[in-house]
Amino acid sequence: MDLQGAALVLFLLGLIVLSNYWTHELGSNFYKGDQKTIQVFDLVHSLTPDLHDYREYNDTIAVATIISFFFIPTTTVLSEILAKFLLIMALRSVTIVCTILPKHHNSEEGMDWLAYIRGHCYDKIFSGHTAFVFLTTLIYYREGYINLPILLMINLANMTSILLTRSHYTVDVILALFITYFVYNGDYHLFTDTLQKLEILPPESSTS
Repeated sequence: MDLQGAALVLFLLGLIVLSNYWTHELGSNFYKGDQKTIQVFDLVHSLTPDLHDYREYNDTIAVATIISFFFIPTTTVLSEILAKFLLIMALRSVTIVCTILPKHHNSEEGMDWLAYIRGHCYDKIFSGHTAFVFLTTLIYYREGYINLPILLMINLANMTSILLTRSHYTVDVILALFITYFVYNGDYHLFTDTLQKLEILPPESSTS
């Protein structure tokens, strides 16, 4: 990666951090008071139990996905995952600020250092956890590392956990699936060609 590529990556990472902070500040200021009185109808939430108290287990599949990176036989695949996920997160940094939905009434208000990277209570549209796991498993499936039933099982478990713990609304998960697939399999030469010129993506992984 050359200097221009490094500068682009740093800019996008900075955008992600700032958007997470802005979203939290804007959401906290707008949704002041007792949030139990603020209601948003969500179809899946209305039909399933609220397991928000178990939200700390939400990262289990995402962390397992990160651990799997150490077993990837080629750095080309890892570079593709990271580059495309960076694009997804850059898109997400715009959507989470544009529309801020209320958080779960039991969510903590304070932000720790990790929240600046991954987001906090108000970063709803769309789900980064869903996007990350779905993107990785799509590429793993294409490369023959996993089969289709495993892909479906991992993502179903991940999305179920996200929705049952009320970490996201249903629309956040659905949008994450569509956006992730289009980034994974889209014919967006402008983006991939730029990444290749900046040596962020190697030529071999220019298309899916």
